[in-house]
Amino acid sequence: MHAYMIDGTCKKRELSSETIAAVLKNNGWNTRMLTVRNASVLPCTACNGCSERRIGECVIQDDGAEIAEHAATSDLFIILSEVTFGGLSSLAKRAFERTLPNILPYFTMYRKELHHVLRYPRRPHMLFLGWLPEPDEQQEILFHRFTERSAVNFMTTHKTVVFHGCHIQEQLEEVSREIYQLSGGGL
Repeated sequence: MHAYMIDGTCKKRELSSETIAAVLKNNGWNTRMLTVRNASVLPCTACNGCSERRIGECVIQDDGAEIAEHAATSDLFIILSEVTFGGLSSLAKRAFERTLPNILPYFTMYRKELHHVLRYPRRPHMLFLGWLPEPDEQQEILFHRFTERSAVNFMTTHKTVVFHGCHIQEQLEEVSREIYQLSGGGL
């Protein structure tokens, strides 16, 4: 089983991509990671080059060019981010938007809503891991709603966990259980 993780945190924290990768490895997952703060990932310019010039590939040649491919070919697609105004950090959002080559410029009905057609039939399970310095109910509600809608856009299943400053170890156990369930054929 293959996981692809985007670490969109703005600074290294106790909850890190390395920590999550260790949990994944303990559950039998092979993991590739992109730590955006240490990489060159330019924002998507919505130029449609991935639909018109380099079909299914981003025309921006930087470290973010691999994101769409790995997101489309993994069994588990993970986004790790601080929760910022109920959404992703600027780094995580920048990387997440680089999955645009995985959709077509056409539309279909999905759950009685209009959505882009996905370019590839494979739909990885999505795991969103957010971090807040302390509990904030409003931000958590918004983050859960954002991640739910993102999963609908990917036409896939998802799990969202929001970590709080000092309770990371207990919450890592929750993530470990979720990953274990996925490892047991839950995909």
